[in-house]
Amino acid sequence: RVGARRNIEAGDAMTGRAVLTELGPDAESAVPALIQRLDDPDLRVRASTLAALTATKAPMKSVQPRIEAAMKDASPIVRAAALEAIGKLGEDGRELQSAVIGALRCAPVGNQFRTSGLDVWARLAEWEAEAPPGEAGSKPIEPAAPAARLRTLLSRSGLGEARPAQA
Repeated sequence: RVGARRNIEAGDAMTGRAVLTELGPDAESAVPALIQRLDDPDLRVRASTLAALTATKAPMKSVQPRIEAAMKDASPIVRAAALEAIGKLGEDGRELQSAVIGALRCAPVGNQFRTSGLDVWARLAEWEAEAPPGEAGSKPIEPAAPAARLRTLLSRSGLGEARPAQA
């Protein structure tokens, strides 16, 4: 029952967002209540509230800290909603550029293999736009070599899991 009630509440919040979007700047008086909804435990409510905040055309000084906090939310859905909200802010969203750049990076989690996709460019000394010279070719490998290489890579990255379907 509790789960069903949360779904109804989340649906109500999403419907409310649609109404606020229709009202646009006339919905500015709803901003304080919306800001409180950003603390809701339901990620769907937090995500839809971000869209509603941008629809109200609220002053940046009141929403900027909350959008920056949403960029660090544990939920990737809320973080994506925050990025989308910044995009809808237009020129006002420029103040949040550093938060966007921070969201595209991630803090290392203890090993060099699990970082942001952008970090790969920092590890390259140099690269070429063209393929290396020479003819393409292929070399035979032993049937057990791919499985052994996969185990080595997983072990070095701190993952001691078996992946028989990938070997």
